[in-house]
Amino acid sequence: EIDALKSALAREQELLQALGEKPARDAAGGYPLLLASLQNGEAPGFNASDVEYWSDVGYQVLDGIPYWTVNAGYGVNTFFGVGMDERTALIREGKVVRWIDPKPKEE
Repeated sequence: EIDALKSALAREQELLQALGEKPARDAAGGYPLLLASLQNGEAPGFNASDVEYWSDVGYQVLDGIPYWTVNAGYGVNTFFGVGMDERTALIREGKVVRWIDPKPKEE
């Protein structure tokens, strides 16, 4: 049982090393890496000036690949007025790999 735990911990360490450094916040509470991604137009549908909040850094494995994650909340105009939406940045090796919708798709 201890060997299995050691093996699992070693695997987790390998995954974390493959991720690269955890994204850091700036003094204003934003993430310079993510702001640069938004300023480069990498997230369709919103830009850096639209962001109203950032989540803390999380961790997610998607399709077998580990990523650091940060959610960005932003305002959107709807038929009913202004609402909130959210996108998740998938980050690996110091780069934003892509932005995804964090909500599960309905079938």
